[in-house]
Amino acid sequence: MSKEETVISAAQLLELRSFICSSLDECDNTHRLTIQWLTERGIPFEGETREAIADCGGCCCDCEIGWNFPDTVEEIEQRLKYGRKKRLKRAR
Repeated sequence: MSKEETVISAAQLLELRSFICSSLDECDNTHRLTIQWLTERGIPFEGETREAIADCGGCCCDCEIGWNFPDTVEEIEQRLKYGRKKRLKRAR
């Protein structure tokens, strides 16, 4: 996997946002629905996926994904790129 590739794509993150928005009735302060959606697709929650979700604004729970995620693949890609740069800078 190259440095620009991630475990989860921007398009998948947008699909996740749509799922959360249509499925979440009340926030329970967990990533329960996120983990369900990822598990159904064989995508791990920890590591790069969790970082990507946090980069897009969904660090703490499902409702943050619905409220904070960008509305387009392009905007998600920008946030992912910025997040990777930020982590690389911290690692130095």
